[in-house]
Amino acid sequence: MAATPAAKAQLRQRLRPLLAALPAATVETQSSLVTQTVLGLEQYRRATNVCIYLHMGGEVMTHRLVEAVFRDGKSCFVPRCTRADMTMVQLDDLADYRSLPRNKWGIPEPPMTPVRTNVFEAGGPDLILLPGLAFDRQRNRLGHGKGYYDKFIKHCRQYTSDTGTTMPALVALALTQQILDEDLPHDALDELPDLVVHPEGAYGKPIACVKQPESEGLQS
Repeated sequence: MAATPAAKAQLRQRLRPLLAALPAATVETQSSLVTQTVLGLEQYRRATNVCIYLHMGGEVMTHRLVEAVFRDGKSCFVPRCTRADMTMVQLDDLADYRSLPRNKWGIPEPPMTPVRTNVFEAGGPDLILLPGLAFDRQRNRLGHGKGYYDKFIKHCRQYTSDTGTTMPALVALALTQQILDEDLPHDALDELPDLVVHPEGAYGKPIACVKQPESEGLQS
């Protein structure tokens, strides 16, 4: 479907109340299934630096994934946003995560001070877990309208080009109600996830192993 700002805005307006009305038990059950699938992915197992969104209402809940990242000895990076941009900054531990203040959307977010390590200062991301408002079967993603993740992924592309490293695996997390049969409005600036994980499984394309020699091939 051809993308226009108006088409995206209309779809967001249609979907937000539907997702907000989902029973908490439904979201929790589906989030648990998605979490199990993510933790079983080769892309997760091989990752060292994991960028993960902190959920708001109507999204796959990620608190269990944050707990798993620390339990598995990986480094956890979460969004910190300004009006124009988003960075991924490191959390020290679970206590640090649980102490985060909530922003105006009710999402835990690190404040601008103290200074935290940016993921690109730590060698770059290996895995990015992406939110979204909706997805289609072609992996098109409708975000919340700020463009934060599209810009961040483009930054990743520039970083990997400059450093000669591999792009991180881009894995989107979706509730069943967020996957639509219709084609989403999209344009050339929209970044596609490699994989969309949902309560019934996952779909997408094979993803190169994270920080592994090319001779080891592709992982799906």
